[in-house]
Amino acid sequence: MLVKKVISFSLCLLCSLGLVKAVNLDSLQFLLENRPADAKGEEVYNLAKSIGKQYFKDGDKLKAIEYFQMALDHATEQDDKAKMADGIYELGIAHYKLNDNDKALEYLLRLITDEFADLAQIKRAKIFSRISLVYQSSGDYKLAFDHQLRSLHIREVINDSVGIAKSLYDIGSIFFYQGNYPTALENYIQSLEITRALNNQQLLIFNCLAAIGSSYEHLGKYEESLEYNVKSMELASNLKYRAGIAYAAHNIGSTYMLTNNYEKAFNYLDQALKIQRELNDSRGQAISLRTMAMLHIHSKKPRKAISYLDRALEFSKEINSKSRILEIYRYYASAYRALGDYKKASDYLEDYVTEKNNFMNEITLREMGEKKSNYEIRKREHEINTLKNEKALLEKDQQIQDMYKYILIIAALFLSVLLLMFYSRYAAQKQSNQLLEEKNNQIRLQNEQLELANQKQADTNKLLEEKNVLLEQMNDKVKSQNEKLEDSNEDLKQFAYVASHDLKEPLRMIGSYTSLLKRRYNDMFDENATEFMGYITDAVGRMETLLTDLLTYSRLNTQQQPHELMQSRDIIDIVLANLRLKIQEQRVTMDVERDQLPQIVGARTQLVQLFQNLVSNAIKFTKEDNPIVRIACEQKGDEFVFSIQDNGIGISPENKSKIFEMFRRLHSRQEYEGSGIGLSTCRKIVDKHKGRIWVESELGAGSTFFISIPIAQQNTPGQGRENHEVQRQRSVNMVA
Repeated sequence: MLVKKVISFSLCLLCSLGLVKAVNLDSLQFLLENRPADAKGEEVYNLAKSIGKQYFKDGDKLKAIEYFQMALDHATEQDDKAKMADGIYELGIAHYKLNDNDKALEYLLRLITDEFADLAQIKRAKIFSRISLVYQSSGDYKLAFDHQLRSLHIREVINDSVGIAKSLYDIGSIFFYQGNYPTALENYIQSLEITRALNNQQLLIFNCLAAIGSSYEHLGKYEESLEYNVKSMELASNLKYRAGIAYAAHNIGSTYMLTNNYEKAFNYLDQALKIQRELNDSRGQAISLRTMAMLHIHSKKPRKAISYLDRALEFSKEINSKSRILEIYRYYASAYRALGDYKKASDYLEDYVTEKNNFMNEITLREMGEKKSNYEIRKREHEINTLKNEKALLEKDQQIQDMYKYILIIAALFLSVLLLMFYSRYAAQKQSNQLLEEKNNQIRLQNEQLELANQKQADTNKLLEEKNVLLEQMNDKVKSQNEKLEDSNEDLKQFAYVASHDLKEPLRMIGSYTSLLKRRYNDMFDENATEFMGYITDAVGRMETLLTDLLTYSRLNTQQQPHELMQSRDIIDIVLANLRLKIQEQRVTMDVERDQLPQIVGARTQLVQLFQNLVSNAIKFTKEDNPIVRIACEQKGDEFVFSIQDNGIGISPENKSKIFEMFRRLHSRQEYEGSGIGLSTCRKIVDKHKGRIWVESELGAGSTFFISIPIAQQNTPGQGRENHEVQRQRSVNMVA
């Protein structure tokens, strides 16, 4: 027991003296676990942070996060803002190194709120720079540039030369990854010039040399590129900076590839990959594998290139780099095109376009959110200015009223003076005349002031009239724009109908003649021709399905169907009859709680389409060994809530809000067929019935789609029974 206390005391002494770095990880953990009950929060914070840093250095980032969180908890208990900020920063960097950019931003963005407004400027500049790097890693270059500019501004104000050089380097990287290589090169050179004038900044000099070499490569200046990349590799070797050696080797290999020196290119890229594997550098391996794939495409070895692309894609998804994933899809298309597999090349190009659109939509939505916030701020400022103007007008009115009071008071005084003058005119006639003249002068002055006030009031009234005219003109302009928008929407509806309807005829012609060629000349076709004919037939079928779905979607806006009272079980019977063949082929167990299905009011044809789309989707994604689809309904408040449940593959949380978007597909056509319009059509039908549609799902455990339909005012009992009999007969006829 005594030995334990001595050891604990010694370690506490080392920690308090700042020598904790010299103590190994086991000793630090021993001290933390056996700390005295009365240990100060600051000591616990220092120990937990030191253990986290050691784990981070050893590569165990999950353990590092655990101890950084412990340090933050103790700093929060002590309400020590400086240590809280330090702990939050370490957690943000750890999550960034784990490639969890969303979590990293959650921590780092908290540091630039009012909660930590008292942080030192040099610390705030570092935080803005780190936020910029996270946005750059996510591919959001606009926000990356904005935050790096804020960091650079702070560093220029406090004259932080090292920080200025780092910000210029990071800004150059933002321009580099957007393809603006001249501007990137300009920033890299500025950063290098500043860094060379400083001491002990060899790593930053290495980064600048390597970045300048890469920029010259993309500008087609290969001799300059090799010069700077060789210098960067020599400096990394002198510093024994293995990650830098790998980076420089990759750049040199990339340059040799572009000059068609494939043997040297392969040797340098292979050297980079070996070092990156030893360092467990996922980002570096993703870049080097992609470049190695490009090398094999250039050297006419596309099949080998595909194997490198497979590994590059795996690492790019691991680090969640959307921009690199897009590049890899494009290189896949090039490799398969070189192999002559045009179908796969087309599929990868389609994936590239889809992912790029999704990526741009996310950035656009983020920018729209920022613009909306700026609009609200400007709107509020305008309201404040309007209130100030109104207040100024009220104050002016009050001044005029006070002036009238003064005039009345002066008039009363004037009459009093006249009376006094009348009683004393015999005694002081001369003096009275002088006083009268003085009073007349005062009255003239007051009258002039009154006239000036009246003129100002007239000017104010004129301004108000002009303002009203401007408001009327603005209202007329808004009304005109609304009418144009309505005409444009109507034209778009007609265009969608005509395009999807009229395009079917040439598609049928292509399909018919393709089938005719296949029947008449099948014996003359070789294996490739037969395969190509299959591609044409498959493409025609998919295009016809897409046009049919698009036509159905457009008709929802143009066709108004009457709403009527009906039995929902009749709707379900029609749907099951329409899908009978698919249910039998896939041996699906249909569990329908018929007793719970109520009477509802709606457009019969649209409701059949709604439930058929959802049940068909449920059948499509059920398990192959024991497929089950359940249909039920319950009343909740003033609405009926229908549920269609399957036991299939499920939907990931991040995709739940996206599946109802037009042309949104979560799987390739090779896995599951479909046009990506069905769920958009379902949502539009539900909107027309004043209801809601949503999904609850767990990946691998199935999905449940819910539809709420308001409970409409029912007819009288006799009418309800009569309508029910008529609707039941219609349902039977439709099933038949």
